[in-house]
Parts: sequence; structure tokens; C-alpha cells
Amino acid sequence: MDWWQTVGMMGTFVATATAVASLGWRMLEKMRQESREAHEKIGSTIVAVRDGLDAKIDTVRDGLDAKIDTFRDGLDAKIDTVRDGLDAKIDTVRDGLDAKITGLDAKSDTLRDGLEARITGLDAKIDTFRDGLNANITTVRDDLGAAIAKGNESLIGVREGLAGVRGELRGVTNALGTLREDFRAHVYGKE
Repeated sequence: MDWWQTVGMMGTFVATATAVASLGWRMLEKMRQESREAHEKIGSTIVAVRDGLDAKIDTVRDGLDAKIDTFRDGLDAKIDTVRDGLDAKIDTVRDGLDAKITGLDAKSDTLRDGLEARITGLDAKIDTFRDGLNANITTVRDDLGAAIAKGNESLIGVREGLAGVRGELRGVTNALGTLREDFRAHVYGKE
């Protein structure tokens, strides 16, 4: 083999090696670009999922707060209506008794003494009725307090569940971060 053939083969080898290296470099750059685009897509997907979950959590929380407020307002209105109705009835009974007493004042002392005894009995009945009514109102308030406490316990349970979901999301985010770092180390570490 002549020297010029050896030089020609070496030139061909160098040209081929340069072409292969150039092709390899272009393919590596293309893979890096695809990797960057994949990382950006994963990051935007994680942000979208997080935003959607936060919106759903806020919607659930607002819905529960609105239901509790509506329930509380309705119960307060019912208690006020019952109380107003009972006060009106008590006032009506007293007004009727006062009218009877005024009419009976013209009658004799004997009749007045008998009527006063009846009025005392009616006052005792009214007091008994009022005491029973107050006991019923107290019972309604206690039941309302228990219902509100139960609603608050349910809300605490929902909040704890939401905290668990957030913890799982943090774990997923951390795992994706670790996966991203491993992927980067694998792709960029072999330059």
C-alpha cells in the first residue's frame, strides 16, 4: 500500500468520524430539547392539577359554610317565630284577664275575692305554661347547639380529609421532583 493510499484512508476515516460525531451531537441536542419540553409539560400539568384541586376544596368549603349558615338562620327564625307567637298568646291571655278584672271591679267584694282567687290560679297556670315554654325553648336551643356542634365536627372531618389530600399532593409533587432530577441526571449527566 502506498503512502498516498494510507493518507487517503486516514482522511476518509477522519471525515467519517467527524460526520458521525456531528450526527450524534445533533441527536443529543434534539433529545435534550424534547426532555426540556417534557419537563415543562409535566410542570404545567402539576400546576393545573394543583389549581383545580384548590378550586374544588374552596368550592366544597364555601358550600358547607353556606349550608351551615342557612341551617343556623332557619333555626333562629323558627325559634324567634315560636317565641313571638307564645309572647303574643301570653299577652292576649293577660289582656283578657285584665278586661275581666276591670268588669268585675263593679261587683261586690265577695265576687272580687272569688275572682282574685281565680286570677291567682290563672297566673300560676301561666307561670307553669311559661316555665314549660322556657324549658321547651331551652331544649330547642340545646338541640340546635348539638346540631351546630355536629356540623362543626363534620366540617373538621372534611378539613382533615382535605389536609390528607394536600399531604398526598405534596408527596406526588416530591416524587415528580425526584423523578425529574433523576431524569435530568440521566440525560445531562452523560455529556
